[in-house]
Amino acid sequence: MEARDISQSSSEPFRISLRVRHPTIDPMLISRELKVEPEYCFRAGEPRESSSGIAAATVHAESYWLGTLQTLEAVAPLAGFNNPRVRSARERLQTSTLQSLSVTLDASVVAFLRQHGHFIRRLQDEQAQVTLLVEISRQSLNGFTISPQFARILSDLGIAMELDFVAD
Repeated sequence: MEARDISQSSSEPFRISLRVRHPTIDPMLISRELKVEPEYCFRAGEPRESSSGIAAATVHAESYWLGTLQTLEAVAPLAGFNNPRVRSARERLQTSTLQSLSVTLDASVVAFLRQHGHFIRRLQDEQAQVTLLVEISRQSLNGFTISPQFARILSDLGIAMELDFVAD
């Protein structure tokens, strides 16, 4: 599957998605567990469309689920506080996560993966492949840092990471 061109869809400097390939799981179960609507999904055994329209009908050999992760996941716990300092801190963190891939990976993605670690491990035990896809605009983002904390959670959960650098 080709990566989406983030320059065409919005002016985001980056987009982070989670992809799951599984031998048999219902993709709607993944959506319920992760609380993320899929951008694209299908289930093993479902009919598969022919790209040419001429070939004989086939079925998908595996289940597939792709969902975009929300970058503000990590600031949600602060949402209930009315203290002006907490609101100000939350707003600064929201701005940082929208502009800094490093902050987003450390704050939002690590929190999301920790929260759903048990389910991700279950998927891995069932022979699923779980991949974090990061699409980066070459023009909007000059660089980023992968922290030991972020690398550790990917390693602990057996999640691969793919980086796709797209032109604006």
